[in-house]
Amino acid sequence: MKYVQPYDQPLNPAAPYVDLNAPQGIDGSIPPSAFFNVVQAEILNVITYAGLTPNATQLNQLLLAILALMPHPTGGPSDASLVHWGIDSGTTNAIILTPSPTVTTVAPGFTISFVPLNTSTGPTTVEIILTGGNAVENLLRADLQALIPGVDVVAGKRMTIIFDGTQFYTAGSQAPYTMRLESLGGPGKVSIIGGILTAPPSGASGLWVPDPRARTALVFATGGGGGGGSAVSGGNGQGGGAGGTDIALVPLLGITGIPWSIGIGGNGGVGAGNDGGDGTQTSFGTWAQATGGQGGFGVNGQATDGSGGTGQMGQLRVAGNPGQEATGGNQSGSGGPAFWGGGGFSGSVGFRALPATDAAPGQTGGGGGGGVVGGPTGNGGRGGDGVILVLTA
Repeated sequence: MKYVQPYDQPLNPAAPYVDLNAPQGIDGSIPPSAFFNVVQAEILNVITYAGLTPNATQLNQLLLAILALMPHPTGGPSDASLVHWGIDSGTTNAIILTPSPTVTTVAPGFTISFVPLNTSTGPTTVEIILTGGNAVENLLRADLQALIPGVDVVAGKRMTIIFDGTQFYTAGSQAPYTMRLESLGGPGKVSIIGGILTAPPSGASGLWVPDPRARTALVFATGGGGGGGSAVSGGNGQGGGAGGTDIALVPLLGITGIPWSIGIGGNGGVGAGNDGGDGTQTSFGTWAQATGGQGGFGVNGQATDGSGGTGQMGQLRVAGNPGQEATGGNQSGSGGPAFWGGGGFSGSVGFRALPATDAAPGQTGGGGGGGVVGGPTGNGGRGGDGVILVLTA
């Protein structure tokens, strides 16, 4: 409210009110009508906002209004409008809280902060000590999923929980989840060394279990690359095709596990004029599936090169590149690069002091290189094994 100065002090907004002092010749202040109107309006606004009806015979209504609008041992607002403080006296997975201010019931919206005595190891209950008995309810995460043991309720770490009428759920206490990159495979899995993505052991499979805190997964699945064809007199081997790549955005709500398998790279052709083997399919449940690349042909003049695989189910489906075709004598085709690159180099003929080489294998779904006559054996390179990368958030 604005200060209302005495009526006889119009030029001094901060003039104080003074009493009449006749012996000293001091006139008393004259209160204007605005003074009474403003003061009464301010007090009545507090009384009515607290839900009380102004009563001319009740002289403690301002006090009752204040008590109704703030926590107090003898009264206060409804339990659902406060954040209570609780003292935990429970055991592991059984929290017992004595709230302050005290409460008579646990209604929807009841909120309480506390410091747990114990770290949860499984399903957990919360017992609230009431003035007329106790209330015991289950405690879940904010998304009403089960608590993560050792994460959501941690001894000594303050947390806040809210009652929704059926159970308590956590509020602002969950451990934050940051993006996580996972690679599926065997013990070695996938590693990035010097910018080269190395595929896991071939033929790996299993069940991927997401972190319960993760909500979405971005999945990259690449099939195995085809092997390169081997050379034959009068014709050189063709490069193998790369495996396709499927990229899928997977919602994880309600998902507890997704089966996966990683495609195997096809073997390179061995001997004179043998085709490379086809790469096999990589899959990630029903969300992502990528076929392997075709093996390169061993005879120049047949169906040119190995074709690439394709993505089958994801929102973004990337075809693997076909292997290169041999174009003449002492040449052979390199393996097709996959989404990650990694096609194998073709074999080479030794010139002068340079030794001849077999074709190189593909990497990370890339096709194997084709062999060339004049190499040690003219064999084709093996296709790169597939890969699955999962980025969760």
